[in-house]
Amino acid sequence: MSLNAQSRNVPSNNVILRHDRTTTLNEPAWRYALSPDAKSIAVIGLRSGKIYVVDISSGRQIEVNTPDLRAKTLLCWSRDGTHLAAANTGTLIIASVEQAITLQQIDNSQLGGFGRAALYSNDGSTLYVQNSNITSKALVLAVDLSSSNIEQFIETPVHDARAVLTLPGRFQSLGNGDFFSCAIGRWDGRLGPAGRRDFDFKSFVIPLSRGIRGPTPADLIVDFAHGIDGSGVVRALDFKCLYSEAVEATVVFRPSGTKLTTVPVDITKDKAFETYDADGRRASTFGGYGVLEGNSISDFDLHPTRPWAVTTAPRVRGANGREVGMITVWDIRTGDTLQRLEAPVDIADPTISRDGSLLAVNAENGIRILRFVDN
Repeated sequence: MSLNAQSRNVPSNNVILRHDRTTTLNEPAWRYALSPDAKSIAVIGLRSGKIYVVDISSGRQIEVNTPDLRAKTLLCWSRDGTHLAAANTGTLIIASVEQAITLQQIDNSQLGGFGRAALYSNDGSTLYVQNSNITSKALVLAVDLSSSNIEQFIETPVHDARAVLTLPGRFQSLGNGDFFSCAIGRWDGRLGPAGRRDFDFKSFVIPLSRGIRGPTPADLIVDFAHGIDGSGVVRALDFKCLYSEAVEATVVFRPSGTKLTTVPVDITKDKAFETYDADGRRASTFGGYGVLEGNSISDFDLHPTRPWAVTTAPRVRGANGREVGMITVWDIRTGDTLQRLEAPVDIADPTISRDGSLLAVNAENGIRILRFVDN
């Protein structure tokens, strides 16, 4: 499917998602993860830090017996759904889902720390984790689960500058392989306006397997004086990147925009999302102050086989003027809005299942499950 292809496989009434159910939790979720078969959810409790496994169909919840690790930020299923990995910066635990007990604890004193993104290898013997040290030369760590040894697996692509800044990334398991996507900035010592460091950022989509070629890194626009495309809106350097295998493109999101007071502001030019083709050329834009979601979009995910991005906005004005949460489906090829669904306020963390059949979002009263209508 080409990035320039005409929109297709979209229902004529633009009903792409329908609400299915809300899975009530023992407590609000700090982090959650969908199981590979999209039948269960693993949850880290916001108040207790405990880990639960919840059956989506029945709502049954089982607590997994784990050590009391403070500030768990990583939660990941094994590919066969039998194990869970959870971690804070310094300690990783591996738990059995069936037995609901901890099997292994690994302390990281070797290379940096455990970040939020992780992915099991196909055979389950290795856990790949982003390094939490944002200036390290070791971008991705490989944890050997049999020996507890931790090694550098992927070196930071840009490390010859005076300073390097690696932003939180995401692992993706797609049809033609596994990828790690993130934005990395380099600084060569120059100072920009008002003594600000001028970082040159690029988006990277890095295959985890040899023989697979990722897209060309894209140069990401940073203009503190005029805003993106002269919009007068400066967006934070909190780039989030994901790769769409469906259209062979990288989608880059900047969640927070600030209107400048020193230049005219044109909100129609402000865009929160940019799509770059396989050669690193910007192909489309969407979101931003000029649309209903405004500056409220907090996160996004990409459908594994369709040219769709799904975003969550915690608080916007709904159809009757009241404050609601908003789930939006976008065509990443054109930037068109395909569907908007009102939801409770403060929704976050959209996650699409690996088979593309459902969407989960974190809500105050539980995890909301929505189904893609043609699955």
